[in-house]
Amino acid sequence: MKKISLLFIILSTSFFSQADTIIIWECELENDSTLEDVKEANSKWLNSVNKISSPKVRSQVLQPFASSNMEGFLFIDYYADEIAMAKVRREIRAGKLSGLDDYFEGVSECEKSYIYHAEDS
Repeated sequence: MKKISLLFIILSTSFFSQADTIIIWECELENDSTLEDVKEANSKWLNSVNKISSPKVRSQVLQPFASSNMEGFLFIDYYADEIAMAKVRREIRAGKLSGLDDYFEGVSECEKSYIYHAEDS
């Protein structure tokens, strides 16, 4: 069931997205954090990333509406293509965006991620 739900999310987000490289992060809240804390941290992350990225990265926080894990949530990051994604990841590793992880420290923990290439059909 989890795989079917994930597939539905991927298909529906790729339908609405102009991007063709998508990263989905499966995450949990930490401590007494709320989804509002997560959204605030994600907005800071996105603003920082978009200072070095062209074309711009898009990101969403998906909160469960009906799920076996109501404490979990997803981040979905949209990149124009795998080259744009690799550029951002390289800049982060090179330290050009130091402190990005601090935005999420104590707020959320992401154990799994998936990278997909989406094409119109």
